[in-house]
Amino acid sequence: MFNDELSLRELPFDELCQLIRPIVFKFMRQYHIHLWEVNDWEQEGMICLFRLIQDKPSCLNCRSLFFACFKTKFSSYLKDVLRSQESDKRRLNRLPYEEVSTLSHSISQGGLGIDEKIILKDQLLRLREQLPVQKKHLVELLLSGERFKGRSELLRQLRELSEG
Repeated sequence: MFNDELSLRELPFDELCQLIRPIVFKFMRQYHIHLWEVNDWEQEGMICLFRLIQDKPSCLNCRSLFFACFKTKFSSYLKDVLRSQESDKRRLNRLPYEEVSTLSHSISQGGLGIDEKIILKDQLLRLREQLPVQKKHLVELLLSGERFKGRSELLRQLRELSEG
């Protein structure tokens, strides 16, 4: 399609973006950046391309130089993003994403209402009456947030008990 001697200066920016897309997609298969989708990868590639053209416009004189410069710049940028993603200082960036609309009912209240607390205490009292002694201890551990062997099995049994 292009000669190595052919200048890329005459191409509009969107055509240059099309030229770098295979490079961007190759890096997308190599690296995992948390919360980035295909559109994010393409956008970051375009930003790196724009910065490359600003910082080193001479790279547009030669096709092979252009691709080498872009690969280097984009690879370095991705490694910086990955370092940032994995650093302990940025641990909050790795928290799971929760849709606010699904949690809005609990955000505005600041906890359980009085009626919900009464119902919860009543249900817990009924549950304790039905359980054998060893299960009562496990339920207490569960309510206090402790981890123990058989926790998931106990949760399953409690769900079945509450549904039945």
